[in-house]
Amino acid sequence: MTDELERDLRAANPLRSRRTDPLSARAEAELADILASAPVVAIESAPRKRSPLGWVLAGAAALVVATLITVSSLNTPTAVIAALPELDAVPIDATLSEVLAEMSANARALPGDTTLGQVIDSEAWYSEITVDEESTTFFVQPQLVHLEWRDDYTGFIETHAGEVRWGDPVSADGMAEPGELLSHYDFDEPGSFPPVFGEPPPDTAEGFREYIRAANPEYDDDTDTMLYFSSLRDIRGFWPLTGPQAAGALDFIATLPDVELLGEVTDRVGRTGVAIVTATETHREVLVFDRTTGQLLSEETLYLGGIPDFDMPPGVMGYTAWEAAG
Repeated sequence: MTDELERDLRAANPLRSRRTDPLSARAEAELADILASAPVVAIESAPRKRSPLGWVLAGAAALVVATLITVSSLNTPTAVIAALPELDAVPIDATLSEVLAEMSANARALPGDTTLGQVIDSEAWYSEITVDEESTTFFVQPQLVHLEWRDDYTGFIETHAGEVRWGDPVSADGMAEPGELLSHYDFDEPGSFPPVFGEPPPDTAEGFREYIRAANPEYDDDTDTMLYFSSLRDIRGFWPLTGPQAAGALDFIATLPDVELLGEVTDRVGRTGVAIVTATETHREVLVFDRTTGQLLSEETLYLGGIPDFDMPPGVMGYTAWEAAG
């Protein structure tokens, strides 16, 4: 699998493992395959067919590659990073339970029709770090990802470069021309484009628990909430949720431990929403919902520090913002 496709799948399907989790044997094999791959041109025909589990492992392996590069590259004594600012949250005069219940009720009142086959547009960004002998410069250039898949599981993914929003690339080599086509992948054979979650999402809290665990058999009542947040992001990466489905996701979040109400925020593409967060010792995950419709607007990951020999300072590591359906 090419580096470009790994990046596109990670953007379209933003399931990210925790940085401290050990790799399985298969994930280690995927990682070795990626590291051994020679560079290829950005625009390709369809890659080899991969099962849903393979997509998850590939995404995890790609994340490990990015982390390894970051760790090795940032060991410079004069590193200076112009970091993406954190979301500025305004407190909400309500409890987490009250806000989740309000959004769930609003969502459940919306239409509930769903079909196989979807069009998903998103803006996604992950850390781009350029290192020279004297400094490390950080910049943010989002990628605009257009994903289409049909009821016979054919489809395509196309990615264009967005505008640089924060920071300053050290040279033109560090960025693409805004609007430039970065990659296009076709999945022409029926069944060649299987989403991680191939059936429509449920519309109840217990339904979401079973739906996520069916795709992740190792998950149980002791599974870290951050991994369930990852699954919700993964689902949204392939499904523009109906009103009842969005309500089910919110009801499911209400059952999870270690969840906090961050407040009202403006997400990376300028939309007002409610930020719900969970955290481990080293990372925090943020989900931003439209308070009126209950729809998941965007997500982002923050590094909080605390990983030995990982020299990147705390800050935002990436985000995904989905366009509304319709």
